[in-house]
Amino acid sequence: MRYFSYILISLGLLIGVQALAGIEDVTYPVAELGNCESQEACYSYCNEPANYDACIAFAEMKSLLEEEDIERYQTTQEVLVGGGPGGCANDVECESYCSDINHMSECLSFAQELGLMDEAELEDARKVLTAIESGYGMPGGCTNEQACEAYCSDPVNADECLTFAEVAGLMSEEEIQTAREVMFIMQSGDSPGGCQSQSECDAYCEDETHF
Repeated sequence: MRYFSYILISLGLLIGVQALAGIEDVTYPVAELGNCESQEACYSYCNEPANYDACIAFAEMKSLLEEEDIERYQTTQEVLVGGGPGGCANDVECESYCSDINHMSECLSFAQELGLMDEAELEDARKVLTAIESGYGMPGGCTNEQACEAYCSDPVNADECLTFAEVAGLMSEEEIQTAREVMFIMQSGDSPGGCQSQSECDAYCEDETHF
């Protein structure tokens, strides 16, 4: 259920998330990043406020970020001096705070103000927020991205999740119809290898012998 990713406002506030997207091509240890010896270690290093400038400089030197991303990072850092949503000061705190649907309105306003989401993402997020504010409960009563994804990945709950997507206007009638057809196939056991979720179907169909 890809639309549930919009429930979590992925702020991308710190260089740790964005710069490391392409760091798998970097030779370790990375002297510029505290001699971190793995992608995970570099992420941890870049998630420390004292290291932000070093990480942004490294990302810029290695062309790991677009110019607009660098400008967005710098603008966000200025804002975070006074505290982000819920007073969060780094991406871990902000992600934790904004993963709670109860904080969605505040986090969405913050993301919109700083241009952290494109218009399509903002539109879908607004639809989810409007549905919630109109009294439609989240599927299974989930209150964060992880819980919603876990709930909606179970084929048993697919109809409820699709109904919410339909009510919120997150999917077109054609997309809803196709999804329901796929759901029926999965529930009847006629899917490839009997897969019951997207991850299971992807894993099964990645095997060339099942092509």
